Amino acid sequence: MEAPEKGSRLEVVWSHCFPGEGVPAYWLWTQILRRLSATRPDAFRDATEPFGALLAPLMPERSAARTEGPKGASDWFQARFLAHDAVCEVLLALAGQHPLVLFLEDLQWADTASLDLLRLLSTRCQGHPLSIVLTTRKFEAESDATLRRMVSDVLRGPRTETLQLCGLSLQAVGALVEAHAGSGVDPKVVEVLHRRSGGNPYLVMQLLSLVGDARKLRRPDAVDALLAHIPTGVREALRQRFAGLPEPVLRVLRLCAVIGAEVDTDLLHRTATRDEPVIAGLESAIRAGLLGRTRTTRGDCTSLTPWSRRRSSTSSPVRTATACTPGSPTR
Repeated sequence: MEAPEKGSRLEVVWSHCFPGEGVPAYWLWTQILRRLSATRPDAFRDATEPFGALLAPLMPERSAARTEGPKGASDWFQARFLAHDAVCEVLLALAGQHPLVLFLEDLQWADTASLDLLRLLSTRCQGHPLSIVLTTRKFEAESDATLRRMVSDVLRGPRTETLQLCGLSLQAVGALVEAHAGSGVDPKVVEVLHRRSGGNPYLVMQLLSLVGDARKLRRPDAVDALLAHIPTGVREALRQRFAGLPEPVLRVLRLCAVIGAEVDTDLLHRTATRDEPVIAGLESAIRAGLLGRTRTTRGDCTSLTPWSRRRSSTSSPVRTATACTPGSPTR
């Protein structure tokens, strides 16, 4: 984004992809356009007026009022490109009046047409007061070829940045707990929250809900409540998260959940059955960010079998969820 002039109003618009059935094409962009039509009705009407029915695929409510098709665009692919171009022109025109920031969430669930439009817009917004923030799950972004190509194309821009999210530090978790419960929280409580959540803010807040009264966090025995149960919301959220993982990855994660926070891969191989593709599942889990590599004290990993000299460390949320999913090994 070009730096907006001092005193100019910055508008932030959020849109979320949805994984359910029946979601129409362009749903990601339909939300953006509807929001802008509500917040800037006059400017939106002026910006969209030249494009007539081109915007109908993204705003079905416009199709009844305008039935003419795109002139000279009998070819379906050309018609779709013209629709994408129209959306780009509308967004750039509105951004020219007030700078825009678009937050596009959970792109792993976006349809192909929405991704194509995003790819085009990313090539058009240089020099305009328009920024786009994308979020996607790492595993899906790498396993979906269409999404992977789109992300790669978008990141080619000279002013793009990638932010890999990681867990909060112990100090940051302490600050989050203090903001929730006030000062005086027992340090052991903060340590347990950090260890059990892996620094995930959502999991921290869900675990805090187990305690109930925030004043109880000032007592060391609050640790017992944090260790006794898994919040229902956490259990279901992580089950849904793992539902999309391939079975070889799930089998590896289940074994890791039982073995512990640090898993010697030799032990993992011995624990697995002969027909389990341990290495393939392990590599996929590492690419997904569910496992991390750490070197041991047995020397450099220079042999032809580096796995024997590495350990894969599992985050606490992964251990919690995989240990309670159907088909998990007995703890």
